[in-house]
Formats: sequence, structure tokens, C-alpha cells
Amino acid sequence: MSIMRLRLLALALLSCVLFPLALPNELFLDGNPFLGMFCLAFLFWALYESPSYRFAALLGALFGAATCLLSNIWLKNFNEYAMYTLGGTCLAYMGLNALLGVFIHGFSNRAVGQRPFVTAAVFALYEYLKSCGFLAFPYSLLSQPVHSILPFVQFVDITGQWGLSYLCALFSSLLAEGFFFRFNFSLGRGGVWNDLRRVLYRRVANLRWKALSVLALTAVVFCYGAMRMAVGFPSNKSFLALLIQQNIDPWRRNQAAQGLETAAALTVRGLNESIEKYGRLPDIVVWSETALRYPVDVDKTHPFRDDPYYKTRYPDLFENFGTTTLTGAPVVIPRSHHYYNAAILITRDGRVPQFYAKQHPVPFVESIPFMEIKPIRDFFERDLGLANVFTVGTSPVTLRLPLADGRTVGLGTPICFEDVYSDICRGMVLDGAEALVNITNDSWSGMDSALTQHTAAAQYRAIETRTPLLRSTNAGLTCVIDATGAILSGPPLFKPGYLLTDVPVRSDATTTLYTIAGDYFPYILLVALMCLLLSNAYGETVRRKVIQIIVSRKNKAGEKS
Repeated sequence: MSIMRLRLLALALLSCVLFPLALPNELFLDGNPFLGMFCLAFLFWALYESPSYRFAALLGALFGAATCLLSNIWLKNFNEYAMYTLGGTCLAYMGLNALLGVFIHGFSNRAVGQRPFVTAAVFALYEYLKSCGFLAFPYSLLSQPVHSILPFVQFVDITGQWGLSYLCALFSSLLAEGFFFRFNFSLGRGGVWNDLRRVLYRRVANLRWKALSVLALTAVVFCYGAMRMAVGFPSNKSFLALLIQQNIDPWRRNQAAQGLETAAALTVRGLNESIEKYGRLPDIVVWSETALRYPVDVDKTHPFRDDPYYKTRYPDLFENFGTTTLTGAPVVIPRSHHYYNAAILITRDGRVPQFYAKQHPVPFVESIPFMEIKPIRDFFERDLGLANVFTVGTSPVTLRLPLADGRTVGLGTPICFEDVYSDICRGMVLDGAEALVNITNDSWSGMDSALTQHTAAAQYRAIETRTPLLRSTNAGLTCVIDATGAILSGPPLFKPGYLLTDVPVRSDATTTLYTIAGDYFPYILLVALMCLLLSNAYGETVRRKVIQIIVSRKNKAGEKS
């Protein structure tokens, strides 16, 4: 392997280390915003100078595998599914990033004058595409390292988080352009020809103008963010919420019952504090996903009082709280042996009038596609030992929480990692949700960074829709995120506790451009890239015709002479 290729590999490896360090990790639990703005510069530089498409694909695959392994190492703790979660994700990222490397390398050679902007567009479009569909995994996005710089991220209510990915990638691509001009390995250090190439490149690149334009764009973004935060989002009603964090991994043998008992004990403590502090019970108690492990038949009038399991072990459990409870539970599908992974709203007299079924399952863990086809079902069940655990929900459901004054609050309840999916939370807000309540169980991860990564990704849902997001988790991060993205944290990570707080909402919730239009920004980038390709192809055709005309005229002139 040539010295130049080794240098390019070293550059890509540098980004492989910097990107996971920029994301929330065990060293920087909130992430490192500074690294997030520039961590991809070395990868982009290497792809610009790649001697071939094949080598660009190799650089991309290396980046995909290394960053996935380093930033999502907590997937190794996903019990017996670790081989599929971590191993499968790494393989998928290798393939996707190999294609990313090819596209960035290809566009870099066809749009030298616009290369920083084009590279940022390709990367933002890649992040959007990897976050779509059944296998979507919207973790480790470039927008997540900067989540704590609130004035900088407010504009996602216009573009969604993809606009922020574009802007962060633009910083890296602009720095890569500077490296490329200053230290280009392929130009050499001397010779009249190389000096001429540098002069031509400098005129086309015009780095000073690009840097000024990016700084101006950043200034506009900060001004917009500061204005939105200063104006705020006044509320016209509120509800008192008690969020429980029991810190018990219900997947471990014999811990499900302990988790339920711990949640009940913490709830009683929180109810007493609510009476002392506010003079009343909270409007809602929220338990995490998997807080109830035994299935609930919501078709029964009193599913807990009439069920032998709950009646024997936990008589009048929720009635004793004296207020509404929201919790995760398997819900029995009538006349079948299947279940939903659901969020159920339990009234103070123990009824379950409403529930929401999870729409985006963990792929190949909670649900396997095409299992109704016998050969596919036999392969997964017999050869791989996998089976469908849950039936997938098909639509958002707004749960109505009654308040003491007779009004209600519409709750959207994303389950598990559904709060990292923009389209799911946006659909809930469009369905009438005035607050989002995420119930999740990340206790299996065993790592602080898994919990803070999840929170950093979910934070953008509150800003995109200007809707408060409550997170009631098994192990953390239990918190309330307001419409500006500010976080009110609850108990420490992996410690039992609760968060009691009043949550302001608006009945006429602010409608953002993102809520109305959705993920339009990546499609704008896609159209722009297609137009660039077409213009380049058309320009090349025109240049060839001009050359042919000039050559033809010279030939004719020669014949006449």
C-alpha cells in the first residue's frame, strides 16, 4: 500500500475516534460540541483525495464499522440479542458508509467550487435515510453532540434535526477544504504545473467567501435561537406529574416482581410529597416501559381486579394511588395469542379506557417482518430461535388525561426508542398531543452513555414540535424537556427515585413549520444534488459540442488554406 493511501487511512481513523468522542460517551456524558463541529473534517479530506471509488468505499466502511462499535458499544448488553443488535448494526453501517464514501468522493470531483456545501448535503441526506424505515437507527447523528447549545439548535422547529446535521457537517467540510488546499498530498510541493493547479483551485474554491457565508449563517441561527428562547412559549394550563424511576432490570430473572414493588413504594413516597408540597395528589403517575410484565386484558371492565394474577399479588394496586396512572404493559389482543407493547392509561378506579400500541418495534427482537409467510417463519423460529414477540401498532393514539378543573390534556406516549423518531412524535402532535410522555427501559444497557445518548436524541422532539417531553425511565434519564429543549433532570442515573413537577402546556399548541411540513429539508437537499448532477452532465455535453465546433472550423479553415 502506498504512503498516500496510508495517510488517507490515518485521516479516516482520526475521524473514527473523534466522532464517538463528540457524541455523549463515558468520558463526556453530554457529548463534546466542539468536536461535533469538526470531527468529520479528516474523513472528508481523505475522501476528497481518495485515488479511486473503491478506496473511498473502503474508507467509508472503516468509518462506519469503527464509529458504530465505539459509540454504540452498550448494544453488547442487549441480552441474548447482542449478536444481532451490535453485530448486525455494525455490518449495516459498514455497507451504508461505504456508499456514503463513494458518493462524497464522486461529488467532490464534480463540484469543486461548491464542494463544502455539497458534502454537507450528502452527509445530511445519508443521516436522514439511515433514520427511515423498519431498520432505522437514528442514534449517533451529527446533530446530537451539540444538543446542549440551546440557542444554536432552536431552528430545528423549521428544518427538523436534518438542518442541524447539515450545518454541523458544513463546518467539517469547510475545514476539510482548507486542509485539502494547504496539505494536498496529490499536488506535491514543487513544479510549475503544481503551482498552476494551486492557483486555479484557489480561484474556484474561494475559501474566504465560503467561510464568511457559513459564519453569517451561524450568526442568523444563533439570533433566531436567542429570540425564540427569549420570547418563550407561555402556557394556559398545566398538570402535576410524578415520574417514577425504579432502577430494576425486569429482564433479569426474578426481578420483575421486585421492580413492580419498588415502583409502588416510590409512588407512595411521591404521593405523600405531592400532598405536602402542592396540597393535592398529582394528576398523573408515570411508570416506565416493562414496569408491568404480566399481560393486561384491557377488554375487561377492571383488568386488574378481575385478573387472578394481579388480584392475588397486588390487590387494588392502582386504586390505592387515588389518581391516574400511565405505565408500560403487554396488552392482550382479543381472540388471539398475541400482544401489543403498549402504554396504558389506568383510571383511579382501576379501569383502562385507553391505550397506545408501539408503532416502531426493535427490529428482529420485538417484531420480524413477513412472519406470516411459513418458510420465513420456519427459518427464524427453527434456525435462529427468533419469534415475533409483539404485534405492531398502526397509528398514534392521543390519551386524554383528566384534570381537576374539568379540562383534559392530550398525551402522546412514544414507547422505548420511539422518542428518537421525528415522524412518530410529529404524528402524535398532529393527532392532538399537547405533551409527549416517553416510557422506556434502558436499564439493560448498563452504561451511562446509553442513557444520555437516548436523551440527547429525544431532546429534539420537544424543540421540533414545541411540545414538552416527559421521560419516565427505568434507570434514567428521567426528566422533563420543555419546548426550548431545556432539561429538568430527575434522579441520578441507575439510582431509584422519582421526579415530581408541574408541567405547563398549551391547549392551542404552537404549530411549527416542521410539524406542518415534516421532513421536507432532506428532499430539498436531494433535489439540489440531482440538479447539480444534471447541470454538470449538461455542461459537459455543451463543452464537448463547443470543442467539436471549434475543431471543425479549424479543419475547414485549414482545408481552404
